Amino acid sequence: MNEVYIMPISINQSTPSFFSQRNIQQSQDSIQSSLEKLSSLIAINRASDNPSGLFISQGQTSDINALNQSVRNASDGISLTQTADGALSSVTQNIQRIRELAVQSANGTVEGREVLQLEADQLTQELSRTLGNTEFNGQKLFDGSSSELNFQVGSEGGSGNQIKVNLESLTGLNAFSSDENGKLTIDLSSQSTAQSAISSLDSDLDSVVKQRASFGASENRFSSSISTSQDRVFNLEESRSRILDTDLAKEASALVQAKIRNQAGISTLAQSNVSAQSVLSLLK
Repeated sequence: MNEVYIMPISINQSTPSFFSQRNIQQSQDSIQSSLEKLSSLIAINRASDNPSGLFISQGQTSDINALNQSVRNASDGISLTQTADGALSSVTQNIQRIRELAVQSANGTVEGREVLQLEADQLTQELSRTLGNTEFNGQKLFDGSSSELNFQVGSEGGSGNQIKVNLESLTGLNAFSSDENGKLTIDLSSQSTAQSAISSLDSDLDSVVKQRASFGASENRFSSSISTSQDRVFNLEESRSRILDTDLAKEASALVQAKIRNQAGISTLAQSNVSAQSVLSLLK
């Protein structure tokens, strides 16, 4: 009697069913990835999405944050120089007026030098008060307590990323008095003392104007630094955007393709199941 050999059939592990299930899983993963990118508008939601892109973008983010802070630091520098220049502008006007009074008192026919002296005393007192009390964020600017201030205006450490602002002490001016109520700081009580005061005031004006020029140069440098940092931030943000931002057209297309593959996989799996059922019906 001849034996009949029946080929074994594995319903659950048939080749079409296996490939269909794998394709369905892959398409579902693609759908999930595309939905994440479209909803967050970020192309890298986890490190596995793009490890090298994540590394580069995080370094760029660090530089962007540092540069933005350096812009704020430079803005503080501009505020300081403007504060200092405003105070020195007032001091300059006072010295100019005192010098005018000195020239008047140096004239041999002038009368009422005591009145000229009274005004000069008031001006020197105000000048001394301004120089002794002008400050920025608690830092005295003209009393000699600090000779310089360093501002961090770059994203990296080192002196190459700093701007130094020199603070010259102006308490040595001839028109300055440590006693804000002091009198005869500039003596206009006689023709000879008034003549001597003129050259002293010229020296004061030179010192003040030089300090103002230094502040003006520093302010221009701060402005240039801000412009440079802002340009770098713009370029870094553009570069980072190309790495991190979702390409909406690309991801929308990928989502549609993944959905089509998913539906095709489901249809194939269903057809595979129908074929398996047909084989079972023949065995009844």
